[in-house]
Amino acid sequence: MEIESVSGSPTAKKESVSDVFERIGESIESHENRIRKSFEVGLADDSPLMSVPDHVKAQFERWDNTFNLPEDKALVEKVKRQVIELTNSNRDYVREKVIDNAQKAKLEMAMKAVSKTTQGIQQLLSAQ
Repeated sequence: MEIESVSGSPTAKKESVSDVFERIGESIESHENRIRKSFEVGLADDSPLMSVPDHVKAQFERWDNTFNLPEDKALVEKVKRQVIELTNSNRDYVREKVIDNAQKAKLEMAMKAVSKTTQGIQQLLSAQ
């Protein structure tokens, strides 16, 4: 079966169904790769979402310059460790949630694709 290309040009070429499906598949794969790259960039350890915020780093530096007594320095180091642990815990939580949500979305899209494919096949069969 051949389909006329809807390119708007007067010299529209005919494409086979497999060519159309191949182009659709390539387009979907391209979109999926862009989405995956966005997630990877956002979830990188040095991204703003996953690292200690700049204003917290600046506060750490101010504390280092302000407190000189050994007891104060020990307390500041303990607070800094706790803030970093909290940031790491948050980082792990965000990663887990993003992965879970991405897997759910992927499953939903796969189910929709199967449904649409089934509908398309049914329409082709009923048209014959």
